[in-house]
Amino acid sequence: MKRVAAGKFPLSLIDSLLNLLFPPKCPACKAIVERQGDFCEKCLKKLSKVRFLKTMSPNVRQIVSVAPYTGGVRELIADIKFNKQKGKASSARNLLKEYDSAIPAYPRGILAVYVPISKERLKERGFNQVELIFKDWLAVRDIEALEVLIRKRDTKPQFNLSPKERKANIEGAFEVVKDVRDRDILLLDDIFTTGATVYECAKTLKEHGAKDIFVLTLSSNK
Repeated sequence: MKRVAAGKFPLSLIDSLLNLLFPPKCPACKAIVERQGDFCEKCLKKLSKVRFLKTMSPNVRQIVSVAPYTGGVRELIADIKFNKQKGKASSARNLLKEYDSAIPAYPRGILAVYVPISKERLKERGFNQVELIFKDWLAVRDIEALEVLIRKRDTKPQFNLSPKERKANIEGAFEVVKDVRDRDILLLDDIFTTGATVYECAKTLKEHGAKDIFVLTLSSNK
């Protein structure tokens, strides 16, 4: 059976013993893999779909999606967000690492901004899943991340709403709390579907003087 390693360093003795007792499994197909968080080679090939999506907003210059929002990736994101399985973010980070070479280079000095969650949801969940997913990747790329946007109010979950309802639900939900004038922005999110959330974030950032806005999302159903 072929196995895929998550990094360059060998497994520690403790990791080896734990893997013997509790074999790590591919998040997509549940095949046995070498390390916790790895996708198997077969699933990695299926997920190698870094795509440039069509932007429907004049405020967004570019949208890139790393993987399709199907199967294992969909379940992975749901487990992190709704089942509070924080440890599974390692699988999402592995996807970013695996396909980093296909993700474009961004302008020097670009500022990374995580799509924010509300204070209520942050308190309930204990973390912003977008930060968990992208933090290490940003460090490797030497891209600074700041809490530039906050949610002024809680909103309904977007997944049960129609495109029209999503736009109305998220309208006016964000506030800029740091100076972004003349800054290029890399807006990061876990899922891109209709784009209502990132488009509203981009509009708010542009209203406060942001320059070019690029969107990078872990997954998309487009």
